[in-house]
Amino acid sequence: MKPRSPEALQLEQEYLRRVGETLAGHDAAEVGAILQSIREHIESAVTDLAAPEINASHMRDILERL
Repeated sequence: MKPRSPEALQLEQEYLRRVGETLAGHDAAEVGAILQSIREHIESAVTDLAAPEINASHMRDILERL
């Protein structure tokens, strides 16, 4: 896992929280699977970046593409 700046980590966590809130009321297992899939997509995009640390700008770009 590539390190993230505090701002990038906050953006990622807020995004996942909003998705979770949007899916509230759905089957918990399905919500968990969706959130895990999103985490995997984020991690894949992070891995593809050449930067040694992911900053807020990188994370915004990644989240906009999801």
